[in-house]
Amino acid sequence: MRLILMIVITGVCAVVFQESCSSGDITVHSSRRYFQDGSGKPFFFVGAYCWASVAPGYYNDSPQRYIDMIIEGAKYGLNYLRLSLGINALGGKGTQYWERNPTPVPFRYVNGKVDLDKWDDRFWNGLRYHARLAKQCGVYLHVCLFDGVDIRGGNEQHRWINSYWNLKNQVRNFYGDLDLNRDGNADESGEFYRVDEFLNNRGVGMYQRRIVDRAIQFTKDFDNVFFEVGNELLGSDSCWNEAVIDYVKSRTRKAITQNGGRLALNADGFSDHGPNTPADVKRILEKNVGKGVPFWLDPDGSKLMTASADDLRRAAWYSFVGGAAGWGGFGGYWRRGVDPNIREYYGKLLRFIRESGMHFWEATPHHELVSNSDVNSCLANPGKEYVVYVLSDNTVALDLKALRDNAIARIYDPRSGEWMLTKHVGGGELVSFTKPTATDDWVLYVSGGAQ
Repeated sequence: MRLILMIVITGVCAVVFQESCSSGDITVHSSRRYFQDGSGKPFFFVGAYCWASVAPGYYNDSPQRYIDMIIEGAKYGLNYLRLSLGINALGGKGTQYWERNPTPVPFRYVNGKVDLDKWDDRFWNGLRYHARLAKQCGVYLHVCLFDGVDIRGGNEQHRWINSYWNLKNQVRNFYGDLDLNRDGNADESGEFYRVDEFLNNRGVGMYQRRIVDRAIQFTKDFDNVFFEVGNELLGSDSCWNEAVIDYVKSRTRKAITQNGGRLALNADGFSDHGPNTPADVKRILEKNVGKGVPFWLDPDGSKLMTASADDLRRAAWYSFVGGAAGWGGFGGYWRRGVDPNIREYYGKLLRFIRESGMHFWEATPHHELVSNSDVNSCLANPGKEYVVYVLSDNTVALDLKALRDNAIARIYDPRSGEWMLTKHVGGGELVSFTKPTATDDWVLYVSGGAQ
């Protein structure tokens, strides 16, 4: 019965992917604000990240599965999943159904200890499996190579105390004790992050390189995959980040980004976990978008991680109209009991992009063109295209002075996913627009060339 279900699911996903396939790797678009697929088409991504087992059929500290995230998200058109290779071997307590079997990790465990000279094929075949499924479903798979959470201090089993990088959990001494100051934490410069060892392929750096090589090898045939140095590498310094990024770039054309740690100048993009409110999203983006590489937000540990569907919708729209590369988050919009409007709203944002046909990669944030710009946002290619996100104002004024010809103005309801109004407007002036009845936040799209 399970096999039959999988055949039906992948068949549905294959239809989705036919619209988004490409022939190369994900790289940075010439706009320097978005990523592009192998055909050179830029994309805005929406999705999420959550801990799960890379090996199908196993779990860590929750019942979540990447397969569910991919398939459930694809039903609504969501096109992004962030997957971590750095999660420790969890489970074995037997108190929950997902804890009965320890989670496979990159290296093989033998009698409760890890052997860094042996791979666990269940893990790596799982990476390939999820890359293939994501491709079939039209989902971009963002692969985190390392994970700072699992080498930091604490008594939880997903922390340093249970890490396969910890000498205490290894079958023999491979490179010594990384926790030099014995504070129960290796997420520190000079401990897990040893630049000289990484550059010279020795010590812990040799095994870090092996992780990188293996990840590239098992995803090389998938044009929907790109990389991240790691999740929340808070103690990493810029030299180590740059060394890893250079190494990845010497072996693949796939983009590699950074989350946490000292910023590396050679990264292909940056993400941040910080915002607590939709207003925070707008504020943070205004400071970071347009700095030369794609930037986006994916709340983890902040209040937006468990916010209402309405606030997550607002945050996602602030991201798109704020010029971000995408919108993510740590959470389970695919799980039972979670408000289904979250994935509905995310899908309707991507539907707007598709149905409007907006060349967002040719536009840049121009919040000064819309009234009440401290609250409202505008992404525009002045004289050609404008998209305005209005949080609540009943009336807004849009500066269309750069528009020399007539244009078509349309209003989109981000809650219902419906186009509410279409009218012709004249260029060269300040034009006012009124909020449609029965809407909360609303979106105004203006495109030139109307006859």
